[in-house]
Amino acid sequence: MKKISTFATILSLLGLLYLPSASAQMLMSGKGRNAQSQTMYNANTVTTILGKIIGIDKQSPNRGMSSGVHIRLETTDGTITVHLGPAWYLDNQDIHLELGDQIEVTGSKVLILEKSVLIAAKVRKGDQILMLRDLNGIPMWSGWRRQ
Repeated sequence: MKKISTFATILSLLGLLYLPSASAQMLMSGKGRNAQSQTMYNANTVTTILGKIIGIDKQSPNRGMSSGVHIRLETTDGTITVHLGPAWYLDNQDIHLELGDQIEVTGSKVLILEKSVLIAAKVRKGDQILMLRDLNGIPMWSGWRRQ
């Protein structure tokens, strides 16, 4: 009985270690109407923030999965992580984001693993606009590869 209890504890701990990776995978995949990013996007928490890009990260939680792009934005209220979308989608847009860029981001502010993050719907860089999601939070890349 003690072996089973120890085994269950180890499995639980491994599950907790996997959770951040799985959360990022579901958030960035944007696959289907029930993807994590759509269910997490909340039109009631939409806000617009201004800031400078101080970090750009591409995360690919699992082999074979598309990398998701996150930026760290320095604002007057502190630093916030902004979830943009899959790298393949962003790479095919006319606007490209770089370290040091001053941008305006409109999106849904949500909690992921008890941290406040912004799921971006629109990014403005100068006079350029990058649309990532519609008003309901549905990603622009949903079905994009089928076109």
